[in-house]
Amino acid sequence: MPFGTYGVVLDGGSSHTAVFIYQWPGPKWKGTGVLKQIGVCNIAGDIASFYNNITGVDAFLTPCLSYASSKVPSASHLNTPIYFGGTAGLRLLNISQPSATSVLLDSIRNRLSRSGFRFDWSYVEILSGMDEAQFSWVTVNTQLRNVGPEHRMMYLRESFQDTVGALDLGGASTQLALQVPSGHEVMSNLTSKSNGMWREDDVCNLQLYSQNYSVYSQSSLCYGVLEVIKRYESMLIVESATNGSNILESPCQPLGYSSVVRADNVFNSPCSQNRSTSILQEWILNGTSNYNQCSELIERLFNSTYCQSHFLPPTCFSNHGQPSLENQDFLAFSSFTIITRELNVTNTSSLADFRNAVQSICNMTLDEILDIPSTIPNSSFVPLICLETQYILSLLTSGYGFDDQTWQGLHFVKQIAETEVGWSLGYMTEKTNQIAASEASILLATPVFIALTILFTLFLIVGFLLSYHAVRMKRSANSYSRALLLKMDDELERFLPISDSNELEC
Repeated sequence: MPFGTYGVVLDGGSSHTAVFIYQWPGPKWKGTGVLKQIGVCNIAGDIASFYNNITGVDAFLTPCLSYASSKVPSASHLNTPIYFGGTAGLRLLNISQPSATSVLLDSIRNRLSRSGFRFDWSYVEILSGMDEAQFSWVTVNTQLRNVGPEHRMMYLRESFQDTVGALDLGGASTQLALQVPSGHEVMSNLTSKSNGMWREDDVCNLQLYSQNYSVYSQSSLCYGVLEVIKRYESMLIVESATNGSNILESPCQPLGYSSVVRADNVFNSPCSQNRSTSILQEWILNGTSNYNQCSELIERLFNSTYCQSHFLPPTCFSNHGQPSLENQDFLAFSSFTIITRELNVTNTSSLADFRNAVQSICNMTLDEILDIPSTIPNSSFVPLICLETQYILSLLTSGYGFDDQTWQGLHFVKQIAETEVGWSLGYMTEKTNQIAASEASILLATPVFIALTILFTLFLIVGFLLSYHAVRMKRSANSYSRALLLKMDDELERFLPISDSNELEC
């Protein structure tokens, strides 16, 4: 049975799971579907947290699966594929708890097999960081119509690349992807996957709409926002171990704010593996609103020597092998946009403007920050706004290497044409490539097929009635002709009587 014109993708992230519903109209364009988002449903929470409570998976996923069922016509459910892609949170779980991860994935498969949509066990997988980066690049450029039909060249400056780069920031990892410039020689170090599971970079060839694209992708596990928070806390703890106190100053949090952190929450990830010599299990962090100290501390995450001495060396950031950012526009999304919009900066703001905004908010007290209107309805975000915005600034500059010049090509976006920007639409777009040409030559929705069937049946009935009427008319005509001949014979006999007495003699 061929695929229908709908697809459902579950994005299993480290902070939430999103269920996206996509549709592509009629035949594919040059072998690839032209997708649009027709619905999205978000579930708060990390699905990886169910690894020791798999019975909770059903209740976790069911509300948004019901929503997806309502967005796809019921007659199309069996033709609509449903996929699940786990991202960095599940990649980390798979490193530390591989057996439990396998059981969790099977429980997700079991639930999706009962969703009513088209499903195969291979439709549930943990994506590599490379996959995330590449599919995000596909999403950005297909939605901008820089790739595919309706070539619009959005967010592109004159004489620059024909496509834009993609920057993604999640809870546990960050990704960068850009098209390798034409004529650019791919060096051997670009085709090696550095540090295996922790950092991946490569150049791959993508085929979309009968065109080939060479795309460089880089993914860094442990450099998502949630994991960076743990790393920040672990640095404070490790560096204060010599004084034996459990009361610590936290320069990236506002003066007037205090929180308690526990060892089992800070050091429970491979990204923040415990290297503390302290026997304490609990610490109090008191905010000091000190921008200079905060900036210096976060910058250490991008100092190779410091990082490798405090964390597992393979988990440290590297932009080795990354192509130049010059003459390239980028779209930054996900947490990049969610966090930076709190700074009240725009896409026309300079790097200096961005840095000044971060410095200003990092020097604010808790009361001053609370007076700022927030677009994020989550009070737990307030004490982290300095830490997270400073991290984004350091990641973009010390990590990826943006400077005053290349910053001009950087744009922060959440949606494009009412479509959420992320890897899932690119993933579904690539899946449409796998639909055989014979299946995709004519893709009719079930209601249209039913209407055409009814119309064809009506034509048959009308044709039969017309044929039957023609036969009846022919028979009536023959009967009339015979009756007319008989009547003519009678008339001839009346006016021309013939008998033996009137015969002529020879």
